Amino acid sequence: HNHTHSHDWQALLAPSSLPPADYAVQAVLLPDSGIARFTLELLYRHYGSDTVQSLHWRLPHHTALASPGRPASPHEPGLTLDSISHQAVPLSIGQITFIGDRHLRTDLFAPVAPGEMTSVYLSGHYRSAPDADSRVWLLHDWLPQLLDISHLSYYADSLDDPRFIAHVPVIVSRVKSAITLDTTFHLAYPGRLLNEKEHFGF
Repeated sequence: HNHTHSHDWQALLAPSSLPPADYAVQAVLLPDSGIARFTLELLYRHYGSDTVQSLHWRLPHHTALASPGRPASPHEPGLTLDSISHQAVPLSIGQITFIGDRHLRTDLFAPVAPGEMTSVYLSGHYRSAPDADSRVWLLHDWLPQLLDISHLSYYADSLDDPRFIAHVPVIVSRVKSAITLDTTFHLAYPGRLLNEKEHFGF
C-alpha cells in the first residue's frame, strides 16, 4: 500500500510576521534499504541589514556531495547531496564549500539585498541504520538546516571557522513536509509537548 503523510507546523511567531525561511520537503521512504530520498525547497526572506552572498547550513553527521568523479552510493551511511540549485540553476563545485564536518556554505549566483527573497533547491538521499529492532528505522537530524547569519556581518571573517559556525543557531523556519511510504511499514512521529502543542524534530 502507498501511505502519504503531510505535516505542516510553524514556529511560535507573531501572527502578522513571516519566518525567515520556508522549507518544502518531499521524501520517499524505502525502509527495506534504510533510505529516504528527498527534495528540499527553501524560500529565504532576508531580514538582515546587509547584503547576503552566501547561505550557511548545518548538516547531519556523515554528509557527502555526489559528483561526476564520485557518484552517490546508496550503501554509504548518512546524507548524500545529489544537487544544489539557486533560482533553478545548479551550483558549481566551486560554489559549495564544506566547513568542518557538519557545515556547508553555498555561494549564490546573485546577492540577496535586505528585504529580498530567494530560493534554493536541494536533492539527495539519507541512509539510516536500524536500531536494535531491525523493523524500526529512525530519521533524526537527517536534513540540512539553514543557519541564522543575518545579524553576523561583523563576524563575516569567522563564518568559515568550524569552531565559530558550530555555535550559530538554526534559523527560525516554517516547514511543510510530504512523506510517502510505499511498503508495509508505518510512520510514527515521536514529538514532545510544549505549551500544549506537540512539536516535532525537523
